[in-house]
Amino acid sequence: MRSVERVLAILALFADAQGELAMQDICQALDIPRSTCFRFLKCLVDAHFLERTEHGYVVSDLARKLGGQPKEHQHL
Repeated sequence: MRSVERVLAILALFADAQGELAMQDICQALDIPRSTCFRFLKCLVDAHFLERTEHGYVVSDLARKLGGQPKEHQHL
C-alpha cells in the first residue's frame, strides 16, 4: 500500500506545479531514493498519466481529462 501512497503523492505534486517537474525535485519533495522515484515515474509514464520531457515530467492529456471530468453523482 505504501507504493500506491507514494505514486499518489507524486501525482499530487503536479497539482501544485507550474509545468514540469524534474526527478530530483520529486525525490527531494517526497524524500524518496532516486531509484524508487524512477520506478514510480516510469510506471506513471507507461500508464500514460505523465509524459517524459527533455528536463523532467509533465501531466499527460489522459490525466488532464480525468481531472476535468464533471461529477455525475452528487451526494446530498
